[in-house]
Amino acid sequence: ISMILVIPVALKVFYPIYHEMQLTSCYEYLGVRFGRRMRLMGGILYVLQMCFYTSVSVLAPAIALSKATGLNTRLAIILIYLVCVFYSSQGGLKAVVIADTFQAGVLFISMALIVIVGTSYQEGGVEEIFKIAKDNGRLDMFDFNPHPHQRHSVFSVIVGGFFYWTSLLCVNQSTVQKAMSLKSLTKAKIALTLSVFGLVSVFLVNFYTGIMAFAHYENCDPMKSGQIDAIDQLMPFYVMDMFGHIRFFVGIFVAGIFAASLGTVAACLSSLSAVTMEDLLIAGFNVKISPQKGSYYAKWMAVGYGIFSFGLIFLVEGRDVLQATLTLNGLVGGILLGLFSLGIFFKSANVKIHRHIVAYVIEEKTIALKID
Repeated sequence: ISMILVIPVALKVFYPIYHEMQLTSCYEYLGVRFGRRMRLMGGILYVLQMCFYTSVSVLAPAIALSKATGLNTRLAIILIYLVCVFYSSQGGLKAVVIADTFQAGVLFISMALIVIVGTSYQEGGVEEIFKIAKDNGRLDMFDFNPHPHQRHSVFSVIVGGFFYWTSLLCVNQSTVQKAMSLKSLTKAKIALTLSVFGLVSVFLVNFYTGIMAFAHYENCDPMKSGQIDAIDQLMPFYVMDMFGHIRFFVGIFVAGIFAASLGTVAACLSSLSAVTMEDLLIAGFNVKISPQKGSYYAKWMAVGYGIFSFGLIFLVEGRDVLQATLTLNGLVGGILLGLFSLGIFFKSANVKIHRHIVAYVIEEKTIALKID
């Protein structure tokens, strides 16, 4: 529900502004509205957010691959980074979009197989899965507790989720960059709307696979029995335990998880390069870079950010992957969404201009104006 509520805000408020200004980076808006320093701050916050987010996005599939194949987690992480850094740095945004399209298909096939086969293996089918989930309090969908510390309630999920997804879809360079690469605002709106409904579909399937695994292990918790070391290993363990004997099934499952990770990481690396070039170097520090050199530098920046986020893996390792992702995105995304909303909705909020002389050249004559 919270994702769907974001659509009219994105289509009517944020993206028309981006398209009219023809922005390369969405943080360029902060520079126009509040000055160079705010644009620089927005770019730095985004870089920090995406570097940590990239690390988390790699760690999750590495855990799955390790559990499904016995491959060392660190080796799996290295393999993911090598693939991502190579095609995102060499092919740019076009390679990222083409690869994302293919990876989305792989992810869809993987998820569909788990749902279909998992349901058929459960005695009683869908009805029994939901009955077990309901009897054990897993379908508590109408908790109206208004306390902000309540993690899952109607208010925290819908209201809090609305701001969370608005920050990701409207003021996050990784998303904005893809939408702005389209030729018209109409196409950008269509793509954004389809992506939201695609996200909703993925989440609904994920929720269902969660209660499907819960129904199977209702009387034997793999975590308590010591079969898995962390809750993040539950789904890979479920797939191996239930479908490990089916030829190709585990491979398709691992491919689906890797597809989701590769798409996320590649998009992050590409957007990090764009933000660093446009917001930090050119706008923030007045570094003069030609378009030819800019393309060359962007490739090496993608490599550099890949190496840097790889190092951050060791900071997020051993923590709850999902919680770490949500906390990080909420922390930085909330600040950036607040800045953009302040600029868009409140005309009286302006950058303080110090008294100085501004020179304009009109018809080869220089006219000095004093600005307060």
